Amino acid sequence: MKRYLPPFLLLLGTLYFGYLYLQSPEDFSFSPSRRAGQISFAELQQLKQETALKMNLDRQRAELEKSLQRNQLNPGAREEGKFHETPIPDMQDPRSAVLNSPSQTNNLTLDQRMDAFLATKEQYEMLESAQKEAYVEQFLIEARKMGFKVKISKDMQIESITKIQNK
Repeated sequence: MKRYLPPFLLLLGTLYFGYLYLQSPEDFSFSPSRRAGQISFAELQQLKQETALKMNLDRQRAELEKSLQRNQLNPGAREEGKFHETPIPDMQDPRSAVLNSPSQTNNLTLDQRMDAFLATKEQYEMLESAQKEAYVEQFLIEARKMGFKVKISKDMQIESITKIQNK
């Protein structure tokens, strides 16, 4: 009899743990008044109201974005004589002030304003490159006065510096 007791207890423990494994987790809820995963009716109604409100806000946002896009993409929908104003920030580029100045924008379409902007942009770029070249020339003159020969590449990078020997 003593010989059969340990295997019997082992079998009994295995069967007990097998039974626990096959049971659903809801059967082991420690709260007698509420099972895991269940919510009250009031909480369910609150969640339904919040979800409906969020869906309504998303729908309104989508309708607003759609109407804004429709107005921007349909030039025939605008009022006669009025043009879409595109403000350009004056943060760092002084050239953008040209498009926002009232003397330049009166009675011009967006295409005409952009053409004028591109023309002035080209003029500014030519002026800027001329200023860079003048700066480089002045830099080279100053370097020669100090006794150095400086070689500069086309992209304004110093390639070499050599000391000029006085004879």
